[in-house]
Amino acid sequence: MQLKIKNLSKLKEFTSLLATNLKGNEFFLLSGDLGAGKTTFVKEIGKFLLIEEAISSPTFTIVQFYQGKWPVYHFDLYRINDERELIDLDLDLYLNKEAIIFIEWAEKLKRFRPQNFLEIDFNFIDEDARLLTLTPYGLEYENLLAPLKDLCTNGFC
Repeated sequence: MQLKIKNLSKLKEFTSLLATNLKGNEFFLLSGDLGAGKTTFVKEIGKFLLIEEAISSPTFTIVQFYQGKWPVYHFDLYRINDERELIDLDLDLYLNKEAIIFIEWAEKLKRFRPQNFLEIDFNFIDEDARLLTLTPYGLEYENLLAPLKDLCTNGFC
Protein backbone atom coordinates (compact mmCIF):
# COMPACT_ATOMS: atom_id res chain seq x y z
CA MET A 1 0.00 0.00 0.00
CA GLN A 2 1.35 3.42 -0.90
CA LEU A 3 0.10 6.62 0.65
CA LYS A 4 0.93 10.20 -0.16
CA ILE A 5 1.14 12.17 3.06
CA LYS A 6 0.90 15.80 1.94
CA ASN A 7 1.75 17.45 5.26
CA LEU A 8 1.94 16.98 9.03
CA SER A 9 -1.83 17.33 9.32
CA LYS A 10 -2.32 14.36 6.98
CA LEU A 11 0.29 12.36 8.92
CA LYS A 12 -1.67 13.00 12.12
CA GLU A 13 -4.85 11.87 10.39
CA PHE A 14 -3.19 8.70 9.10
CA THR A 15 -1.60 7.80 12.44
CA SER A 16 -4.92 8.29 14.24
CA LEU A 17 -6.59 5.85 11.85
CA LEU A 18 -3.77 3.33 12.23
CA ALA A 19 -3.59 3.70 16.01
CA THR A 20 -7.27 2.85 16.48
CA ASN A 21 -6.52 -0.67 15.21
CA LEU A 22 -3.52 -1.39 17.43
CA LYS A 23 -3.74 -4.21 19.97
CA GLY A 24 -0.53 -3.64 21.93
CA ASN A 25 1.81 -6.21 20.41
CA GLU A 26 2.77 -4.73 17.05
CA PHE A 27 6.17 -4.55 15.44
CA PHE A 28 6.96 -1.65 13.05
CA LEU A 29 10.11 -1.58 10.94
CA LEU A 30 10.73 1.95 9.67
CA SER A 31 13.14 2.96 6.95
CA GLY A 32 13.89 6.10 4.96
CA ASP A 33 16.34 8.95 4.71
CA LEU A 34 17.26 11.28 7.57
CA GLY A 35 14.41 13.69 8.20
CA ALA A 36 11.88 11.67 6.21
CA GLY A 37 9.46 11.37 9.13
CA LYS A 38 10.22 8.13 10.97
CA THR A 39 10.47 9.70 14.43
CA THR A 40 7.55 12.03 13.72
CA PHE A 41 5.47 8.96 12.89
CA VAL A 42 6.40 7.38 16.24
CA LYS A 43 5.59 10.65 18.05
CA GLU A 44 2.14 10.83 16.48
CA ILE A 45 1.34 7.19 17.27
CA GLY A 46 2.58 7.87 20.81
CA LYS A 47 -0.03 10.59 21.27
CA PHE A 48 -2.80 8.08 20.59
CA LEU A 49 -1.16 5.62 22.97
CA LEU A 50 -1.39 8.29 25.69
CA ILE A 51 2.36 8.59 26.13
CA GLU A 52 2.86 11.74 28.15
CA GLU A 53 6.60 12.23 27.89
CA ALA A 54 8.22 13.72 24.80
CA ILE A 55 9.23 11.12 22.23
CA SER A 56 12.56 11.78 20.58
CA SER A 57 14.86 9.80 18.36
CA PRO A 58 16.99 7.43 20.46
CA THR A 59 19.97 7.82 18.11
CA PHE A 60 22.52 7.87 20.92
CA THR A 61 20.74 5.62 23.44
CA ILE A 62 19.70 3.14 20.69
CA VAL A 63 16.48 2.23 22.55
CA GLN A 64 13.98 4.26 24.53
CA PHE A 65 11.11 2.90 26.61
CA TYR A 66 7.77 4.69 26.98
CA GLN A 67 4.70 3.70 28.94
CA GLY A 68 1.31 4.63 27.59
CA LYS A 69 -1.77 2.55 26.90
CA TRP A 70 0.77 -0.22 26.23
CA PRO A 71 4.54 -0.41 26.69
CA VAL A 72 6.48 1.00 23.73
CA TYR A 73 10.10 0.35 22.76
CA HIS A 74 11.55 2.77 20.23
CA PHE A 75 14.84 1.74 18.62
CA ASP A 76 17.08 3.78 16.34
CA LEU A 77 19.72 1.68 14.60
CA TYR A 78 21.35 4.60 12.76
CA ARG A 79 24.61 4.23 14.70
CA ILE A 80 24.73 0.42 14.47
CA ASN A 81 27.61 -0.53 12.20
CA ASP A 82 27.75 -4.31 12.19
CA GLU A 83 26.03 -7.53 13.13
CA ARG A 84 27.96 -7.84 16.41
CA GLU A 85 26.39 -4.61 17.67
CA LEU A 86 22.93 -5.96 16.81
CA ILE A 87 23.66 -9.13 18.75
CA ASP A 88 24.74 -7.01 21.73
CA LEU A 89 21.33 -5.31 21.74
CA ASP A 90 19.63 -8.61 22.67
CA LEU A 91 16.74 -7.89 20.34
CA ASP A 92 15.28 -11.31 21.12
CA LEU A 93 14.41 -10.03 24.58
CA TYR A 94 12.09 -7.47 23.00
CA LEU A 95 10.53 -9.73 20.38
CA ASN A 96 8.62 -11.71 22.98
CA LYS A 97 7.28 -8.78 24.99
CA GLU A 98 3.70 -7.61 24.98
CA ALA A 99 4.60 -4.20 23.64
CA ILE A 100 4.59 -2.04 20.56
CA ILE A 101 8.04 -1.90 19.01
CA PHE A 102 9.28 0.68 16.53
CA ILE A 103 12.67 0.21 14.87
CA GLU A 104 14.09 3.07 12.82
CA TRP A 105 16.75 2.28 10.23
CA ALA A 106 15.30 -1.23 10.13
CA GLU A 107 17.23 -2.10 6.98
CA LYS A 108 20.18 -2.69 9.31
CA LEU A 109 18.40 -5.64 10.94
CA LYS A 110 19.03 -7.92 7.96
CA ARG A 111 18.72 -11.51 9.21
CA PHE A 112 17.44 -10.36 12.62
CA ARG A 113 14.08 -9.22 11.26
CA PRO A 114 11.10 -10.82 12.99
CA GLN A 115 8.79 -13.07 11.00
CA ASN A 116 5.72 -10.83 11.29
CA PHE A 117 5.78 -7.03 11.16
CA LEU A 118 4.65 -3.93 9.31
CA GLU A 119 7.35 -2.30 7.23
CA ILE A 120 6.97 1.39 6.46
CA ASP A 121 9.34 3.08 4.05
CA PHE A 122 9.34 6.91 4.16
CA ASN A 123 10.37 8.76 0.97
CA PHE A 124 10.56 12.48 0.28
CA ILE A 125 8.22 13.86 -2.37
CA ASP A 126 9.06 17.46 -1.49
CA GLU A 127 9.79 19.50 1.63
CA ASP A 128 6.39 18.73 3.21
CA ALA A 129 5.07 15.66 1.41
CA ARG A 130 6.13 12.04 1.87
CA LEU A 131 5.36 8.81 0.09
CA LEU A 132 4.82 5.99 2.58
CA THR A 133 5.07 2.42 1.37
CA LEU A 134 3.43 0.06 3.85
CA THR A 135 4.20 -3.64 3.47
CA PRO A 136 2.58 -6.13 5.84
CA TYR A 137 4.41 -9.34 6.71
CA GLY A 138 1.94 -11.74 8.28
CA LEU A 139 -1.84 -11.99 8.44
CA GLU A 140 -2.13 -9.81 11.57
CA TYR A 141 -0.48 -6.93 9.70
CA GLU A 142 -2.64 -7.45 6.63
CA ASN A 143 -5.61 -7.19 9.00
CA LEU A 144 -4.13 -4.07 10.59
CA LEU A 145 -4.03 -2.36 7.18
CA ALA A 146 -7.37 -3.70 5.88
CA PRO A 147 -9.49 -0.89 7.43
CA LEU A 148 -7.17 1.64 5.75
CA LYS A 149 -7.56 0.33 2.20
CA ASP A 150 -9.93 3.16 1.23
CA LEU A 151 -7.56 5.96 2.21
CA CYS A 152 -6.94 6.78 -1.46
CA THR A 153 -10.53 7.99 -1.74
CA ASN A 154 -9.88 10.27 1.25
CA GLY A 155 -6.99 12.25 -0.23
CA PHE A 156 -4.02 10.04 0.66
CA CYS A 157 -2.99 9.11 -2.88
